Amino acid sequence: MPLTTRQRFLVRGTLVVFAVLGITAGLVVLGVFPPTANSWYPKCNLYQTTGLHCPGCGMTRAVHAALNGEIRQAVAQNVLVFVLIPYLIFYLLRTLWWYLWQLPKKPGWFRWPNWFTYLILALLLAFTVARNIRVEPFTSLAPQELPEVDGERRVSPP
Repeated sequence: MPLTTRQRFLVRGTLVVFAVLGITAGLVVLGVFPPTANSWYPKCNLYQTTGLHCPGCGMTRAVHAALNGEIRQAVAQNVLVFVLIPYLIFYLLRTLWWYLWQLPKKPGWFRWPNWFTYLILALLLAFTVARNIRVEPFTSLAPQELPEVDGERRVSPP
């Protein structure tokens, strides 16, 4: 027997609630347990095999630092966290909203032209190349721990 509209809404609502709870639990775990070299968090395969930093290297540590209020440390780990995370949050919330209310995806809404996609890919490639150049000022783009002074983190002098 097919589900009624109300039953479909309740099933979808339950799935959305579980998704939000799962994401919240994941963020709590990431905020409480720091990602270190010996932790159980997944490691970057590119860095493990080649020693090169991908655009996402340091992202887990950056999110951990941001969740703990250490914004400068988050930027030192991966500056893209403040570019990608707001977009991902918006995209996730929009997708969950459309899924819950069974809204059709509007063609052309929140779409950008193909050249913008290529621009983003070019910027990610340039960021990847720049963060792997081992000359100042490019070394500051690689993931790094900021030194602590009197229990507080501070940015190292240029």
